[in-house]
Amino acid sequence: MTGDIERRTMRKVHLNVLLLALLFQVVNYFDRVNLSFAALTMGPEIGLTATQFGIGASVFFISYALCEIPSNLAMHRFGANVWIARILVSCSITAMMMALISGPLSFYLVRFLFGAAEAGLIPGLMLYVTYWYPQSHRAFATAVISTGVGVVGVLAGPVSGLIIDATDGLLGLSGWRWMFILEAAPLLLIGIGARYWLANDPATASFLAPDERKWLSERMARERAQLDGHGRLGEAVRNPRVWLLGLIYFLFLVAVYALQMWLPQIIKSVGDTSNLTASLLSAGPPFLSVIFAILLGLSSDRHQERRLHLALPLILGGGLLILSTTVTSPTLAYLVLCLAWGSLFAPLGIFWAMAGSFLTGVAAAAGLALINTLAQFGGLVGPSLIGYARDWTGDFAMAIALIGCFPIAAGLLAFARGRQPAPRLRQA
Repeated sequence: MTGDIERRTMRKVHLNVLLLALLFQVVNYFDRVNLSFAALTMGPEIGLTATQFGIGASVFFISYALCEIPSNLAMHRFGANVWIARILVSCSITAMMMALISGPLSFYLVRFLFGAAEAGLIPGLMLYVTYWYPQSHRAFATAVISTGVGVVGVLAGPVSGLIIDATDGLLGLSGWRWMFILEAAPLLLIGIGARYWLANDPATASFLAPDERKWLSERMARERAQLDGHGRLGEAVRNPRVWLLGLIYFLFLVAVYALQMWLPQIIKSVGDTSNLTASLLSAGPPFLSVIFAILLGLSSDRHQERRLHLALPLILGGGLLILSTTVTSPTLAYLVLCLAWGSLFAPLGIFWAMAGSFLTGVAAAAGLALINTLAQFGGLVGPSLIGYARDWTGDFAMAIALIGCFPIAAGLLAFARGRQPAPRLRQA
């Protein structure tokens, strides 16, 4: 009987919670990464150097990091249906403002505003998962949400490239300006809809039958009771595992954000391709990451093991990045880059399953946001590092090799954690 109600309940949660969270991640991430495709023509038009582009890409993370914890605490206070909707709507408005930039200063300003608008979405969605998913299902759920990054990577290149080419000169605007407007418009509509679609917790979920609501609410309450308490912000800050996970995620994001911002230009430089071809080829690496992430999440839940499922792909991905700089064949270099990207992005869901496994209540809201805040400084390092190295050396090889060292360090840290139980927060 328990197995039957669990299957029925989780199937409905997948459809009404997980798919919505994935949709929010996808539509928002379009506006996060489309800058990399705009850069193919935007930079020359408004006079951006590679260094200035790297700085502008990084400025986003300053405001993003500053607003992470306040945003997640606000979500815990006001509920997901209010706060996630607010994030999506404000992201849409600031993303459209990118069409107005005219030089480095306006570029930096709008990116700063966009970072403040988006702050809290990723830890907010991961916090939302902890309201709905028992531990035995959580790695799969966080992996599916994390595949939103890969889905966007598959779609963003072709869609952005086609929009830029098809709209260039329309009403006197460059194609990259139209791209920012058209790709942000769906986010505005979905953000408004989120206010009415989202259920805040199992107890208030109209899509669940009464017995399903009761089963899931009691299951989640039992799991929360097994932790050492709800905690407060200060307790989350003092928890050593929060800081360790923040450091691991920082090292991981140095590579991730560097690759996201520069991937089309890296591919273009490797094969000397056209802008549209570079955008289309940019879909290959994220496509692999979607497949790898789902398989890795299922494996982690099946074996109830997180540490090795996180560490080994990070070490492999970093090694493949370094290897890609030694390959002379453009085709082989592209294939190695695809495998490196897939390996790096695959364990993202595993990471968030680990991060959400030892915190609850206000401590979960604060702790998840703090982990993400610490990690976002990787966004300051990665894109800027590639920009500086590109201007200094004239190509991407040295920068990519340096970037590859960061996920290797993250994987070694994750591996060195050992198998000991995580420290728990005391009862509030």
